[in-house]
Amino acid sequence: MSPSSNYVNISRPYKLKEDGFNWADYRARTMDHLKGKGLRSHLNGRVTKPVELVERWSEPLNKAFFYKPTDLTFDEPLEIEEVEKFEQLATEYDRKEGLGSHILNNTIPMSVYREIRHLPTLAAKWEVLQNMFEHRGNVV
Repeated sequence: MSPSSNYVNISRPYKLKEDGFNWADYRARTMDHLKGKGLRSHLNGRVTKPVELVERWSEPLNKAFFYKPTDLTFDEPLEIEEVEKFEQLATEYDRKEGLGSHILNNTIPMSVYREIRHLPTLAAKWEVLQNMFEHRGNVV
């Protein structure tokens, strides 16, 4: 189709304007997009980050062992299958958080990005965006 047609490219993300005037439309479209990517739990903060395993090197065995962070005495090393399970959970969590943050980062102005880039989760970033722009825009 030609560039002058009425065709709407649905893969192009909707961008937030610097002044936040289009916040209501941006919020609705971005929430739909994030939910469509399976990120609802990450968006509303109901997903918890998997625990980080503790790695400990055994000099006598010349081998690393992994432990749950609650095992303070390092008595129960995890089996390789358990370690892989924890790694898969962490990878999936990081993938979804990264995807959501990537979507936000590419749809907000640079000045807004600078204010939220330090936040650790998608939910925290989304909450700050809402606080910044909820009182602005075409709904007020």
